[in-house]
Amino acid sequence: AEALLIFLKALPEPVICYELYQRCLDCSHDSRLCRQVISELPRCHRSVFRYLISSLRELLKYSEHNVSATMIATSFTSLLLWPPPNLMAKQTQQDRQRAINFLYGFLLAGDEE
Repeated sequence: AEALLIFLKALPEPVICYELYQRCLDCSHDSRLCRQVISELPRCHRSVFRYLISSLRELLKYSEHNVSATMIATSFTSLLLWPPPNLMAKQTQQDRQRAINFLYGFLLAGDEE
């Protein structure tokens, strides 16, 4: 697990590409729009995203009460979806919460992707 975290932090660009960052925030309230944004990722990014979400759902399914979807979304958002370098210093708490909401929706969505 630690190797995965190190790998994700070391990527030159997040799994969800910089160019889609703002759209992810803007559509975080609508699961259909969120799925549409993910469908626009390059194939390898999309595959990694789907694999990770599937693995995180499995973690939720088999964990007792010590791991919640909120905790996972909060932890993994900064590894999968971060602002482009020119916006990094300008990220607000509201932006961070919308990014968490974006990921949270996928954790709870089941197999709708």
